Amino acid sequence: MKLLFDAESHTYSLDGRKIPSVTEIVSPILAPKYKSDGPAIMQAKRRGSKVHEFCQLIDLGCPVDALEIEPELAGYIKAYLSFLRDYRPQWDMVEKPVYHPQGFYAGTLDRHGCIDGKPCIVDIKTTGTMDRPSRLALAFQLALYWKCLACVPARLYGVQLKKSGGYKLFELQQILSKDYTSMPVRFPDMTNQLINLAYLTGGYEWQTN
Repeated sequence: MKLLFDAESHTYSLDGRKIPSVTEIVSPILAPKYKSDGPAIMQAKRRGSKVHEFCQLIDLGCPVDALEIEPELAGYIKAYLSFLRDYRPQWDMVEKPVYHPQGFYAGTLDRHGCIDGKPCIVDIKTTGTMDRPSRLALAFQLALYWKCLACVPARLYGVQLKKSGGYKLFELQQILSKDYTSMPVRFPDMTNQLINLAYLTGGYEWQTN
């Protein structure tokens, strides 16, 4: 199967057929939090994109001193450098587009590699508050990316980079034990329901093997 990503429209297609993204699949969880695309939301999206770009350059070997980092983003980059120093990850995938051949969705995996010799997935967040909807959306994102990989990572993490220069690490199992225990639907079933919802509401053509 051939996966294509259109950066301008931020859309994915698999063998010429448009498919939903991981971001789109988890968006219903964050809908109450982000009710509109107002100036604050657009600014947050721009900030997240720029921080991801700088972090990618750092992981690809670009010296930090060579980056023209905007002052308002400096704290986030400091936080990422602290994370790298503390956990010393060895990445084999950086901003890698991936897809699920049976679920027919795709996304760009932030990081895959090893921490302490154990395979892991890491998703980078710049949101100011990792409240319960944000943590649940992160959990589903991590699970969806995990399903795209043939290998089974030992750990699934989200790292929240803070403007202050600090960071906080979130692990999938911790999120599930804290935030998902009261949900009436099993986590794997809910994941599939979110994929189905994206197809229904996004006007995508249903696919079968």
